[in-house]
Amino acid sequence: MPLNRKKNKVVYLHSLFIFEEYGGKLKAADLINAAVKICREKIGAEVFLCICSNPFTCRACVSLGWELVAEIKYKNSDFPLALMSDEFLKSFDRVWVVVKRLPRAVNSKL
Repeated sequence: MPLNRKKNKVVYLHSLFIFEEYGGKLKAADLINAAVKICREKIGAEVFLCICSNPFTCRACVSLGWELVAEIKYKNSDFPLALMSDEFLKSFDRVWVVVKRLPRAVNSKL
């Protein structure tokens, strides 16, 4: 279903990360769910888009019911590779685009 920007509040999630000191205490799914809940409550968001730069985040999103819509290799894109660390690029060579659409909020003013 195409998005109608006048009717849908779309949120783009990026740069969600867990500090090392919380690594064993907080899961990616918990962080994603919290971000969705806040955006849903504060602005009535219905559609969420996330570009995952590692497979663990992608896997967490898919396990939460997000739809994988694209997998893009860096070499086939216009990503600013100079901004990324060599260590990161050795581990990951692509991004995954995932989307989640929620039903309209009952108490939404939309």
